[in-house]
Formats: sequence, structure tokens, C-alpha cells
Amino acid sequence: MNNISNNFNPPKEDIDTLINLYKNGRLQDVLDKSEHMVLKYSYSIFLHNLRGSANALLKRFDTAVECYTNALRLNPNYAAIYNNLGNVFKEKGEIELAKNNYKQAIRIKPNYAEAYYGFGLTLEKNEEFLYAIKNYQNALINKPNYPEVFFNLGNVYRKSGDYELAIKNYKNAIKLKKNYYEAYCNLGNSKKDLGDVKSAKFYYKKALKINPKDFETIWNMHGVSFSIEEAIKWLSECLNAEDNCLKAKLMISALKYLKNDKVDFNQLRETNLKKHPFMRSFSWLFQLENTPKLLFNKFNLFDYVIQNSITDRPFYEFGVWKGVSFEYILKSIKKGFGFDTFTGLPDNWYNEKVGTYSSDGVIPKIKGGNFIAGSFKDTLPKYFLKKRPLASLINFDADLYSSTLCALENCKQIIDESTILIFDEFLMSDEWEKDEFKALNEFCMNNNLSYEVIAVSLFSKQVAVKVKKCI
Repeated sequence: MNNISNNFNPPKEDIDTLINLYKNGRLQDVLDKSEHMVLKYSYSIFLHNLRGSANALLKRFDTAVECYTNALRLNPNYAAIYNNLGNVFKEKGEIELAKNNYKQAIRIKPNYAEAYYGFGLTLEKNEEFLYAIKNYQNALINKPNYPEVFFNLGNVYRKSGDYELAIKNYKNAIKLKKNYYEAYCNLGNSKKDLGDVKSAKFYYKKALKINPKDFETIWNMHGVSFSIEEAIKWLSECLNAEDNCLKAKLMISALKYLKNDKVDFNQLRETNLKKHPFMRSFSWLFQLENTPKLLFNKFNLFDYVIQNSITDRPFYEFGVWKGVSFEYILKSIKKGFGFDTFTGLPDNWYNEKVGTYSSDGVIPKIKGGNFIAGSFKDTLPKYFLKKRPLASLINFDADLYSSTLCALENCKQIIDESTILIFDEFLMSDEWEKDEFKALNEFCMNNNLSYEVIAVSLFSKQVAVKVKKCI
């Protein structure tokens, strides 16, 4: 809420009372006390803006828009009101209206850092990352010590797979705001995304020292655990931080089941929760003939698979993006082949739009890596016309059923009973049975194969398997 004054305001003592109520979070009291004032002082931009801001914080967005619109009728060139309208439309998900109001605020006040920031948030929400970055940078030009902008720049870079830039911006945010636990948490996430689990734990613990009840950080701590006991400890902390946290409750039931305490899981299976994607995933896992190795994050699963691979063979990866996983595996297996369009998803996938995970056509420059750019249906049939070396492991990170099945069918000549196949989004998602799971089962049925699951990470949704000919 911006303090706005003009010659038609109520007395100063009434303004001070309203401001104190607002600052103390007594928003309904603000609205009740100002209801009659705004009738008497109908030309008070201050009152219309204040009521708009109170309504916005109470999530009464339509009423907030009405209040701000009343303020603009009195002064159509008030940048702060356009910024406030942009904030409301952003919260409502009305992206174009939000953009238009931020643009108007900036047109009136070109050095308006807060409007650039709000505009950036809106663009980030709409996955227009390059434009979001530009607006965040403009905000910093006009207000260099703006920790929230650095934090959100970090978020955009992380979503774009530029983890080193994300880390740099989270650290800048923390320099300006020492107790910025959200930045410590996302700094930990970025380290985890790079496979540096030890540093991830370090930053998560920093976040929890500031805010011991931060649910997201506690949940992430279970994802960098090294044992079932450690994971259950952190998941129990999740329940303390957030009452009735369903995903923590379900995950605990599964981990206890793996320790041969089946009571909680069996009770949950008798409820409607048996249809929950977590429960469906656990049920699939528990019916396997042999219990696979349980890992708690992506890179620990990679380590386990690499230890059990024939490492003098090359590896293959379908879905490379920025090459983080590829480069990690390449530290142990010295030759790899990567396949990707490098322009993102070819189809919508859950909440991810076409083009998500794009590297803007930029192919990673990684020593020892050989990359083949283009859609799988175009590049793979041609590539595998020639005899290729058998794979140590194959990392399938294409997410979609169609892309995964296309990769499997085309690369079957490089798979034998020693090859380990890793699927990056195999289970736990809402409709996981329709994606990589379906592709693997269809591939095996088409080629008279069966598979054995050797490793699982429930937190990162991965599964590693070996295939063999059916007898």
C-alpha cells in the first residue's frame, strides 16, 4: 500500500489511525472504519487506494480492483495505482491485464523498481523467462539493493536450468537480507540440482536455523537423506511443521512398510487415498518380486547405477536439456551420446507447456559428449541404422510416453541384459501410469522382454531397471 495524499483526505488523526491498523494487519478494521469516510471524502485517493490494498490482502480481488479504479478516476496518471492493479491481476492469474497495468505504471514512472519487479513476477508466472529476467534487471538498475529481486532472478535461472547463475543470485539476496531462509532453501535446491548433496544439506540447515518450521526445507531435507530412518525423521518434522501434511504422511507409511511395519500403509489402502498417485506408486513398488535399492535423490541413484554398470561402455541419454545429468554421469563413464531437440517439450505435459525445458537451441559443450539435435522420430531411425556400441546405462529424461517409447524402440540394439535403463519421471506424478511407465511396459510387450527394477527414488520419481528376454 502506497501512502497517497491530496486535498480531499480525512483529518490527519483519522489517516494515522487507518495506517496503524493497516500496518498491524487489522485489515477488516481498516475497511470497517473507512467505509463511511470514503462516502464523505469521495475524492480521497488515499482512502480508495487503502481500501483497495486491504481488500487485495484479504483476497477480495474484484473489490480491490473496484477501489483502485475509483482512485484512477480521480488521477489517471498515478503510477502506484497501476502497480497495485498489476499486483491484483497477477494474483488473479489475469496475465495480460497485469502486464498492461505494470507497463502503464512504468510509462508514467520509468524508474519504478517495484513495477519492474511485479512485471517480472508476472512474466515468470507465465514462463516468459527471458522477459522476466530483463524486468528484474531493470528493477535492480533502479534499486540495486532489492533482495526479493535477486531471489526471484535466482528462481528464474533455476527454472531455466542455469544453476550457477541461480546460486549467484540467491547469495546476493542473502547478502542483503541475512535471515532470508527462502533463499537459503533454494540455494540448497540449486546445489542438489547440480548433484552436490553435501552442500544442499548445508544450506537447508542454514534455512532451518532461521526458520525451524519451514515446511519446504524440511521436506527437501528428507530428499537428501541416506537412510530410511533419516528420511522418516525429517518427514515426521514435516508433520510437526504442517498439520495433516498428506504427502509426508503417505511417504512415512511407505518407508515404514519397507521396514516391515505395514500397518499405516494397509490402513491408508482401505480409504479413498488408495487412488492417490503416491499410493498407486507404492502399491506398484511393493508388488515387485524383489525389493529394489531405495535411494533418496537423483544423483545418489546415478551413483548406485554407475557402480553396477559396465563402465567401459558408453552411456546414452534421451533428453539432455542443459546437460547437468549428462555431465555428472560423464565423470564416471568417459564417453556419452545425448539426444534432444534442445527446444523443449514437443507437447504439453501436466502443467508444463510446449517448449518447457528449452535450451533455446544451444547444445551443451561438454568434453567427451556427442550430441545429436532434433526430434527423436527424425534423428533416431537414421542414427541407429548403423551399429552402435552397447550401452552401460541409458538415461531416459524425455518425460512423455511418445518420446520415451520412440527412444526405446529405436535404441534396442544397444541394450542387453547388463544395460541399466534409468527413467527420470517414472512414478509419483498424477498420471504416471500413462507416461514412462506405459512406454517401458509397451516396449517390453512388443519385444518379448521382461524387466527387473534394481533401484528406486520416490523423492525424485526415478526408477532403474534391467531388461531380459522372456523365456
